[in-house]
Amino acid sequence: MKIAYRKSHLNKQLFYAVLFTLTGSLTFNSEQHLWHALFSIILPLLFVAKYFLMKHYKYLTVDKDNLKINDIVGKQVKISEINQIEKYAGKYILKTNGKKISIDTHIIEKKALIELNIALVSLGTEWV
Repeated sequence: MKIAYRKSHLNKQLFYAVLFTLTGSLTFNSEQHLWHALFSIILPLLFVAKYFLMKHYKYLTVDKDNLKINDIVGKQVKISEINQIEKYAGKYILKTNGKKISIDTHIIEKKALIELNIALVSLGTEWV
């Protein structure tokens, strides 16, 4: 099961990508240092790449064995090792013996959040 980002969160990322692309292209023609020119090219490309990665890979991937946050770092935990689930300030904190994974529920699509809740309740672990 893949848990998607909210459309508004993706739209914000696209807005930042377009904004930095426009400002980078406007400042690129002006007389500036080399590091500033490189920064005005690389930063917009990173935002555009981040948007497409977020759109393609979604926020979470839950399969029968693992729960993985699809991010640059890419945290992963085995579902069977989850001991405790803490719900605090719009986040789920999944705790195992050695790891903590935080899931931000504000950026998850509403239908996908319902599916995630059902999957987490079906684990039968302790909720705090």
